[in-house]
This record gives sequence, C-alpha cells and structure tokens, in this order.
Amino acid sequence: MRMAGQLLKVVLALCCFAGIAFGIEVDCSLYASGIGKDGTSWVACPRDLKPVCGTDGSTYSNECGICLYNREHGANIEKEHDGECRPKHIAVDCSKYPSTVSKDGRTLVACPRILSPVCGTDGFTYDNECGICAHNAEEGTHVSKKHYGKCRQEIPDIDCDQYPTRRINGSKPLVRCPRILLPVCGTDGFTYDNECGICAHNLQHGTEVKKSHDGRCKEKSTPLDCTQYLRDTSNGEAITACPFILQEVCGTDGVTYSNDCSLCAHNIQLGTSVAKKHDGRCAEEVPELDCSKYRTSTLKDGRQLMACTMIYSPVCATNGVTYASECTLCAHNLEHRTNLGKRKNGRCEEDITKEHCRGIEQVSPICTMEYIPHCGSDGETYGNRCLFCNAYL
Repeated sequence: MRMAGQLLKVVLALCCFAGIAFGIEVDCSLYASGIGKDGTSWVACPRDLKPVCGTDGSTYSNECGICLYNREHGANIEKEHDGECRPKHIAVDCSKYPSTVSKDGRTLVACPRILSPVCGTDGFTYDNECGICAHNAEEGTHVSKKHYGKCRQEIPDIDCDQYPTRRINGSKPLVRCPRILLPVCGTDGFTYDNECGICAHNLQHGTEVKKSHDGRCKEKSTPLDCTQYLRDTSNGEAITACPFILQEVCGTDGVTYSNDCSLCAHNIQLGTSVAKKHDGRCAEEVPELDCSKYRTSTLKDGRQLMACTMIYSPVCATNGVTYASECTLCAHNLEHRTNLGKRKNGRCEEDITKEHCRGIEQVSPICTMEYIPHCGSDGETYGNRCLFCNAYL
C-alpha cells in the first residue's frame, strides 16, 4: 500500500514537471473513423460549431475535432473545458520606457505617441503597450496585456424580424413600429425613437445601421477641464500627463483624439482652442454626389454617355452596390435614369464578403477542422473560411 502511494506521488510529480495537463477524456467512439487508401486517418466529424478548449491550449470546432487531431498526430489531447480557450495574459516589458517623478511624487512614464491599440486585462483599451505601463505606474495597478487591438464590446444585434412590415400601393415595404419612446443611438450618429426605428431606416434606405448604445447619441459634451492633466516635473517644466486609455472623442476640428486629455494636450501644445464635439470617433462626412463635374456626350440614338477614367476609387451607393468610382456611379444614374446617392467611400460590406470568398464557386462538402473563427453579418460564428463561405453561398 505504501509502495502504491509512493508510486502515485512519483507519477504526479513527473506529470507536473512535464507540464502535462489533465482534462476530460472525449468519447471518440461516437464518431465513425477509418484509414483512407493513401494511408491517412480520417474521422467523420459533424459541422456543428460547439468550440471546446483542448489541454494543448488550442480551440477546436467541437469535441470531434480533438478526436481527429489525436488520430492524425498520434496525440493524446483531452478536453480542458467547453468554449474557446481563454487567452493567456501577456506581460508587458515596461523597463524600455523612460520615466520621471513629478514634484508630488507621482511616477510619469514617457510614452511614444504611436497608436497601436492593445486591450488590458482591466477591460480598457490603451493607445499602446506603454499606456499600460503608464497606467500601472500612476495608479499602482498590475494590469497586463490581454490581446492586441481594441477591447471587444458586445452589442447585441437588433432582431428586426419581430416587427411586421406592410406595402402601400405596391411601394417599398415599410416597418410598422410601436409608438414607444426608448431612444437608442445608431452607428450613424443619429438617435432613433426605439430599436424598431433603426430597422425601419435600414429597410427604407438600404443601409446597415446598427445600435451603438442605449439612450440618445451624445451630441453635446461638457467643457473639458484640462487643468487636471497638467503636471510639474522636477526641472520645473509643465507637461500634460495623459492616461493612455483609448476612449476616443471627436473635436470641433473634425479630428478624432484618443481621449479628453489628448485633446487638451493638442490645445496646450499648439495654442488652439478645439472643444469636444462628442464622445466617440468623428463620423466620416460623405459629400453629396456631384455629377456635374463629369463630361457627357450624346449618341445619335439620343442616349447620353459619361466619360469616366479607369482610376479605381470605389464608392458604396445607397442601393448597396459598389461602383468603381464616383463617375461610374453617376454614369449608372445617367444610363438607367436612377437617382442613387453615395453612402460612403470604399466598398460595400457585401462586396468585401464576395472578395473574401473569391475562388470558391460552390458549397464544399468537406471543410477542415481548423478553428479560425469568422463572424458573419447574421451574428453567427463560423469555424473557418470554408464554413463561412459555405453559409454565404
């Protein structure tokens, strides 16, 4: 008995030393498997997306994905837990950023003004890695880096199917919205009476506005108090000590600043008096389509043609179609006697999807089990490009 106990301790010690992680064994007998003519192993896995985290730290599309991996590589991976693997926190090397101590004893880190957003483990987005260092030094915290890029904020999509539609004399369908005042702010910067108002707007104008947040859009902001950001250094020089948290604001000069303090720093440095217009990024102003600047000619049959260059500068029209340039959009209006406007510069989202699935002409009966998630406009997460394009086609 004593020998068995000692043996168990040795096994546990070896496992810990070797970094072996214990998980939940997956029942692979549930899935048909075999060996192909070329000698490769195969497992018939379902296509349902139920992500699981393996003991190797990798995320698999479902439990069968672990079985397939084990069979192909002769491994013994088990399931750590359901859902995607939680990303490991990444330590930031703050020693490479110079710092100074202010008269009031606060440590200030001199960070470069480079915008390379990272998400901190506190859920805040910082301008760059140094921003985390500056925050930790000033606040005495131990925030580390969660991942590159802005922190993701989950805003649920509006279910427009719940609102009935009707047609009047064969016109475009209209959404019948309840007369309830529950203001929401759209991603276009406009306030709607309720969520249904966004649905009605999208159906009428062919747009893809989503809900930014509950409540009215913030149009006016209180004046900024820039004195709270001023610090005196040991050499008597006054500097603007800005937190490197990314909470974008739009200035009255039409420029987007990282946060309130960055706007203050701009004013102090350049002697300007830019005020805050609203929270969030400045909306891109799309000028009205002016077709008068493009030359036209009339053919013998009376048709008019517009002379457009071959320069590719795509614009997205209000019908959701991408045109090669403004002139091409004007030419379309002239030829088809339509009155389409310009929704935005750049390609429409639908065409971006087409480009992403270029080369895939038909639904693929077999997709690999690699997990490279794609978020579709339907709100569904697809395990990889193949599954995403299958759904699109």
